[in-house]
Order: sequence, then C-alpha cells, then structure tokens
Amino acid sequence: MFKKQSAVRTKAAKRRRSLDPRKQMMLLQVGVGIAIFGIIGIILTGIWYGTRVQSLTLSTITVSGGETISSTVVQEKAIAPLSGNYIGLIPRRFAWLYPYDDIKAAVQSVERIKDPMIRRVSGTELVITFNEYKSFALWCGEQLEGCLLIDDSGYAFARAPRLTGGALMRYYTLGRVPAIGETFVSADNLKTMNSFVAQVGQLTPFAISSVEIDKAEDVFYRISGGGEIKATLTMSAEEVFSNLQAVLSAEEFTNLAPGNFQYIDLRFGSKVFVNDTLPVAATSTATTSENIFSTSTVSAESVTQ
Repeated sequence: MFKKQSAVRTKAAKRRRSLDPRKQMMLLQVGVGIAIFGIIGIILTGIWYGTRVQSLTLSTITVSGGETISSTVVQEKAIAPLSGNYIGLIPRRFAWLYPYDDIKAAVQSVERIKDPMIRRVSGTELVITFNEYKSFALWCGEQLEGCLLIDDSGYAFARAPRLTGGALMRYYTLGRVPAIGETFVSADNLKTMNSFVAQVGQLTPFAISSVEIDKAEDVFYRISGGGEIKATLTMSAEEVFSNLQAVLSAEEFTNLAPGNFQYIDLRFGSKVFVNDTLPVAATSTATTSENIFSTSTVSAESVTQ
C-alpha cells in the first residue's frame, strides 16, 4: 500500500538540507560577481572597438588664417594633444571626446597667433582658423636686452628680432620688466602717446625717436637729434600738443631745434618749463637756466637752477 522511497533520493535530499547557508550565500555572490565582470567586459570591449571606428577618428586637421605663420607649425601643435588615450582605453582622436582645450592651448602657444577657433566639421576632420597679431610698436625695459612686440592695444605677444631704424616706435617702461602676455599700458594711454607722437612729427620741426613711461604716468618723449618733451598721461594728447604749439610759436623760443635745448616740460597744464641751454657734463658746476612759460598769458620768466 505504501511505496518505499529510494535510498539514493533520500541521501541527496539529506545533503541538500545539510548545505551550509553561508556557502550558499558565497556561491551566490561569486555568481553575481562573474556576471558583473562579464557585463563590464562586454561594455569595455564595445567601447574599445566603438571608439576606434574609422569614421569617428580624427585624421585631418585643416588650418587657415594669418599671414606670416606657417600652417604646418600650427598643425604640428594641434596634432600633439591628439596622441595617446584617455585612461588607456579611449583614443584622444575619438571625434566625440577630442581634447578641445588642450588643442587650443597648444595652438595659442605659437607666437603671433590671436583668437584661434577650433571646430569639428565631421567625424574625421578638425578646422582651425586664427588671426595674427600685428606689430604696432616695441616695448622695451631699462636693460637693453631686447624688446617685445606689442599690438595696438598694448598687448605683448612675441619677442622682437634685433631691429634697427625707426620702423616701430620704442616705448620704455621705467621700473617694470616687459613680459609676453602682459599689457604694456592701457589701449587708451597707448593711443594718447601715439597721437602725440604723430602730431609732433607732422606739425613741428621735431621727430620723436623713443618714449619712456614711469609708474607715475609721466611720459618722456626723446627727440631725434637731442632734447626731450616731458608730458603726462593725465592730460589728453590734444591739450599737451596745444601747449607745445604755444611754446614753439612764442618769440623767445623760435630758435628751439633738436639738440639745442634740454627739455620742454608740459606736465603742469598751462605752466610750461623750458630749459633751452645745452646739456652740460655731469661733473660741471655750471648753472642752467629754466624758463617758466605760461601758455595763457604768452609770457616767460627766467630762473636759475
């Protein structure tokens, strides 16, 4: 009436009932771990091959812009950041994750390059365009060890070659060392000085050969052939030049010419100081005379220093 259970089945059931729960948990965790690693492996394999698809690998860099900068130099700078991989897995040439900031910084390191623009036009091509800084003047320090090229905003962008002649105006800063990437003076102050230099060259018998600026914004215009005009950036170029014209048109100063006077000081508004004696040696005990000229009353008063 009752069937007798198989001895083998009874032993297997006993073994299952006697399996340690901790071992069961460990086996479960091992199984889950294997499954996770398997999934990760599949994902990494997909990333490895997916980011190396030829249609999404940057292989061409097109460069345009500038007048004197070689496009080959810019290409070489841009290519360098594309070598290698991110975390040893994703190529830096992968179009969707290419190192834009690194490429831009590399391109900007080329002297004279201004405002570079980088854009991806396809999965395989980058286009780089840029402007070029134009040499406006030279920024030199007190130590004559070379000058920097500045643009019309006063920004120093490159070291200048050894230049002779007066093709570019030389601006010297007293107490400040020129540095690439810094602004020499504000664009407005540079415009003021350049405007004054131009007016002097066009409307007076003088030609400015160089300019010195100190920390107090006093400006010293050196005249070719000798002599100096002292001015200040706190006054406009028009106001300073108007005072200079008043001096040069006064009867007592009609003889002023390069080399026969020391300075004309225009830093104090309508009161102008003129030293119209020839420079003397530093060891000389001779006195020099300075005329105090008022541009408002057109008169002069001689004093002895």
